[in-house]
Amino acid sequence: MISVYLRNGDLAEVSAERVESRAWEFADGTSSSSLVCLDAEGEVVGQFLVDQVAGWMFSEDDRSEEHTSELQSRGLISY
Repeated sequence: MISVYLRNGDLAEVSAERVESRAWEFADGTSSSSLVCLDAEGEVVGQFLVDQVAGWMFSEDDRSEEHTSELQSRGLISY
């Protein structure tokens, strides 16, 4: 489970295994970035524009110790 905190104050909880950032470029020359939530099979189960996201985190009970250590080593979380 991933909790996504939106800038408007809303909270979205998504049943996902991992999160990716994806950049999109459009034919008119504009671009955008999205926070994409994926399930275990790699299917998109949630997508949010990066400029709408205030932060996100995995629910602690869904995250393995190995995954927690990886996130800590990348500086994405701290305890």
